[in-house]
Amino acid sequence: MAPKFAEDTVTLWRVRRTILQMLRDRHYNVDDSELKMNLNEFADRFGQSVNRDDLIIKAPKTDDRNDH
Repeated sequence: MAPKFAEDTVTLWRVRRTILQMLRDRHYNVDDSELKMNLNEFADRFGQSVNRDDLIIKAPKTDDRNDH
């Protein structure tokens, strides 16, 4: 049986995944493991009661000289 997650945890996981995809689309360096993180891994890393300060994402922009 799959573990039951709080609705807030599921929502934050989906939001984080969407933001990471948007960053990647805009040529920021986003680690593949972050993008592929499933809900179980998210809960293991951030806990069931997610502290939103822990969700801050810092991703450098790739050096794309054509992106002006």
